[in-house]
Amino acid sequence: MASSMYRMRQETIDRLGPEPTTPAERLAHTLAAHADTDGSWLVVEATNDIYGSGVRTGITLDDLRAIQQQLVVAEARIANVLALCDEAERKGISSGGPFQVNIVRWAAAHPAPEQ
Repeated sequence: MASSMYRMRQETIDRLGPEPTTPAERLAHTLAAHADTDGSWLVVEATNDIYGSGVRTGITLDDLRAIQQQLVVAEARIANVLALCDEAERKGISSGGPFQVNIVRWAAAHPAPEQ
């Protein structure tokens, strides 16, 4: 019994990866854990019956999938901007000077404070 539980646990860890530590990792981890779950599942319920009988609002699994995709696109765009900064610096091109390039790099490396 113990060996089958260990095997199931290890298979789950192999599928989901290490314990997530950041919000983006936790989102990816949650979506991986529910990869086969219906996207209309209301993951977080904000209201129930406020806008009418049986009307529920909140965030669905498909909403979380869309948010994750937006994060992937944003990260790719940031990587492209940083690559352009590097290329411009290598070629000695800077429309706003080296100070502007450094501001872009700093902004990409430091996320906005959580509100």
